[in-house]
Amino acid sequence: MSTARSLLSELSALGITVRVEGAYLRLCPSAPPDLLARVRAAKPELISLLSRQLDQGLACREVLGFPAHLLGELPIPTSLVCEPLAGGDRRTLDPEAFAQMTRTASSTATVADVLAHHGLRLRAVIIDGGAP
Repeated sequence: MSTARSLLSELSALGITVRVEGAYLRLCPSAPPDLLARVRAAKPELISLLSRQLDQGLACREVLGFPAHLLGELPIPTSLVCEPLAGGDRRTLDPEAFAQMTRTASSTATVADVLAHHGLRLRAVIIDGGAP
């Protein structure tokens, strides 16, 4: 586990939330001095990690409301990392697999509608083959 992920886990276990505000990290409530020193030392890595998580969350929200039948027409390949609503292993749906799911969907169905119909929920979006 990276230093940033380890620190975030440690902070979370203490009930401390961390968010990025521009070039700053905001901890609420404040961390103990020894932990705060480690946060400062890992600040660039923490900001990078938290920013990627935020971008991923925004991408998921945008894709969920996107018209399902148009997802395959995006100029960049978009795969969806999903998991069953009832729990279980995650799987990645490439554009072709998702297109097959949309064949019976109405033209007004969103990505969220199609996934729910198939008992899935979106966990991440992979754009152009990048890692989620």
